[in-house]
Amino acid sequence: MAPVIGALGVAAAIWFASGPPGNFAAPSPAIALDARYSGVFSCELDCVRWSGTERITFGLASHAETLADRLTSALGQGNWELERSVVHPGALDSVELQFTRHTTTAEIPLPSLWPPTVTHRIAVFAPLVQPHSYFDLRETDLAKENLGWLSDQQREWLTRKGSLKVNLGLDPASSLTLRYPVFGVTATTPSSDAHPIAQGREERVIGLGDPDLLDDGGVAVDVLAGKFRQQQLAAVVTAGPQVWVLTVILALLLIVVGIYKERLTARLGGLLPWGRADKDTRLESPPLQSAPARPAPPTKTGKGETGSRTRRIRRKAGR
Repeated sequence: MAPVIGALGVAAAIWFASGPPGNFAAPSPAIALDARYSGVFSCELDCVRWSGTERITFGLASHAETLADRLTSALGQGNWELERSVVHPGALDSVELQFTRHTTTAEIPLPSLWPPTVTHRIAVFAPLVQPHSYFDLRETDLAKENLGWLSDQQREWLTRKGSLKVNLGLDPASSLTLRYPVFGVTATTPSSDAHPIAQGREERVIGLGDPDLLDDGGVAVDVLAGKFRQQQLAAVVTAGPQVWVLTVILALLLIVVGIYKERLTARLGGLLPWGRADKDTRLESPPLQSAPARPAPPTKTGKGETGSRTRRIRRKAGR
């Protein structure tokens, strides 16, 4: 009886987890538009605020005018402007749409205790970070379109459902570039590649090809405080926790060696570097020879005093 009850329990758990029949609708086909994103952000002096220019580029079929219009309208709500459209003639004509926008960081930097940095957050165009349904194309929108650029599955879905989703994806070649004063940035999340540039500034390039590397559609930038940007201080501050731990361990070892140096030398003798040095020094050093004592010259204090003093000394020696 117990096995039967256990089997029924497992079956019930599977049924409740999967839901009642009829909820397994076929995935909705969509138009996938991969966009190439590039942004250049820079800061001055203390990097209190970052400003930059972002650019995204889409490739569409040249006769997908309604899709281009809806895309332009949707991006316009996020302050994106259509910079230019370029037609690439070929077997299948395509058009390239480039959108740009100028932005500044609005978030208040968050200070950290150590190292002395403040963390900025630079937002990246959210729909490009985690692809999702950005907007729908209605059948009425596509009524005047030549639907030949749609797949059979997309056309069938559009005919049955009356709308088609448009998903925006991130092109693997997308990247974000940061430019800042020398020693201005200690680290970024996701990690970046440092490339020094001219005129006393530096830059870092962050690859955005993997959306999973981004946290909530933004890049965290740790900015070093201005008073710590001298070359020597910056090297110490940005050394990292591992270097600090190794430094403390090395300092403790040196203290222990200094305390027990004499004991180690007595036990190990010439095996230790300083023991061999002391031994060699003792062997090579010639023995010190005491110089022979010279008799003090006689002192004259008056006439005839030297002779009488000498006779007294001789008499005492004879005794």
